[in-house]
Amino acid sequence: MAVTTPCAGFFADRVTRLKFERERQGLTQAALARVAWLNSSELSKMERGRTVPYEEQAQRIAAALRWEGPLEELFAPIDAGEASA
Repeated sequence: MAVTTPCAGFFADRVTRLKFERERQGLTQAALARVAWLNSSELSKMERGRTVPYEEQAQRIAAALRWEGPLEELFAPIDAGEASA
């Protein structure tokens, strides 16, 4: 039986714009990780909102995706409705 606590939601995975943008461009995690000089595990954690990248990592990811917006926005959580749009 799972135990829930008031902070359990804090640790739940969240979809980030990073994942949405990667999938929109038809890239796999492995492909984006390779271009951005990361390992797939690191990228996966960033996509789920589990870790925040260092600025250099964020810049490499943004460059690989040709992201022109603010870096913070790329790693921000998005709601399910926005992800399916």
